[in-house]
Amino acid sequence: VSTYVLRAAATPASAPWLWRIAGGEAMTLACADADGDWTGATTGVQARDAGEQVVLTGEAHFVQDAFKCDSLLVAARHGDDVWWCVVPVSAPGVE
Repeated sequence: VSTYVLRAAATPASAPWLWRIAGGEAMTLACADADGDWTGATTGVQARDAGEQVVLTGEAHFVQDAFKCDSLLVAARHGDDVWWCVVPVSAPGVE
């Protein structure tokens, strides 16, 4: 996951997450659609603004090792953009 984050999300916001991953926090990608496209471009998850929070709805498929992870890096469609959102596996609605 850290290599993907370095390439796709090389922003100041990603730096703390890279340190957490390097420190041992387990994270996996949740970006594949039902057909197995891993690019995130066809994600089945939608993001919407809810005040100061973001609410995600929909499904990601083929999430590798999710049961071993602390967090998921979720690709979510927000208008014409794809947002990458970190979601704890303990968050409400994560199955």
